[in-house]
Amino acid sequence: MNRIEQIIAAGLLDNEIVALRFAAAQEREVSAKVETLRRIARKLGIELKLDTPAEQAKAIREFGAEASAVFNAIATQQAQDLAEFMALTSEATVAVVNGGLAVDLFKRPNRLSARVESLLIDGAPSRDWWKRQADAVQRAFAREVRTGFVSGETTEAIARRIVGMRGQPGILDVTLRQARTLAHSSVMTVANASVQEVISANDDIVKGYYWVSTLDSRTCPVCASRDGKKYSLEHRPVGHKLPWGSGPGAIHIGCRCATTAWLKSYRELGLDIDEFEPTTRASADGPVSAGLTFEKWIESKPVAVQREWFGPGRYELYREGKITLRDLTNMQGRELTLAQLRERYG
Repeated sequence: MNRIEQIIAAGLLDNEIVALRFAAAQEREVSAKVETLRRIARKLGIELKLDTPAEQAKAIREFGAEASAVFNAIATQQAQDLAEFMALTSEATVAVVNGGLAVDLFKRPNRLSARVESLLIDGAPSRDWWKRQADAVQRAFAREVRTGFVSGETTEAIARRIVGMRGQPGILDVTLRQARTLAHSSVMTVANASVQEVISANDDIVKGYYWVSTLDSRTCPVCASRDGKKYSLEHRPVGHKLPWGSGPGAIHIGCRCATTAWLKSYRELGLDIDEFEPTTRASADGPVSAGLTFEKWIESKPVAVQREWFGPGRYELYREGKITLRDLTNMQGRELTLAQLRERYG
């Protein structure tokens, strides 16, 4: 990346942190809805007997109806929230790029072409993933009920294995964890799709995208191998053979990668000007390349800014090497709601 591209990338990574904080708020809201299933399962365990196949079928049917309603409500609400989030992210992307260019050249698309409901996460639409969640918890509930009956367990014992108790996780704890991951992935998919759409709408200025990965001990090989790689506006690899797949933030569940702009050179824009060369930055071992990675970006921020983003307690743990960058970027306790995003970007 040249110097201007690095400035733009740093600004877009600022926005990525904001997206992570919004994702944390979405995870909290989804968790609250999924927790209703725990109360429903516990109630069924008290009110229903599971001593006959007919009673088992009734419990399975009633729980299945509740699970379908809960996950359908999650999918509907998140689609609405993400539609507004995409618009806000689009505005923020234009502002960052124009700030890096020091001139208002970038324009927001008149209409975002991507429909939030059809955005892909690891090859499937978000709404399909929520449907899979509903189906999976229904199957798990039915399995526990039938297995418990065959094993001669009491209704109370079966209910405990479903809802969890006294430090022993139940099937709904697995569902809750998966739902939080999906909520997070949905937000980050939309965030990157919005950035990509704004970039592609300004093809008179840009040639394509850079893939920026979060590089720490938990980054998967799929993402680490793509860090800094260039892709055309048609998502074709440039100078390498690694496919785009579903793109940064969406190539797999839980992806933490981001997208930034690969600008046309000054001469490609008709200007007889030399390019700004990449710069260096200070480190404990002396100057190092300023080739942007997520971790270098965080390290470049003032201490006061890092503390504000991550909270002083977790920041100190990070500086002492007791937690990783991944632990910092889950943003639990640092959520941003849609109302706060409107205030920030509106």
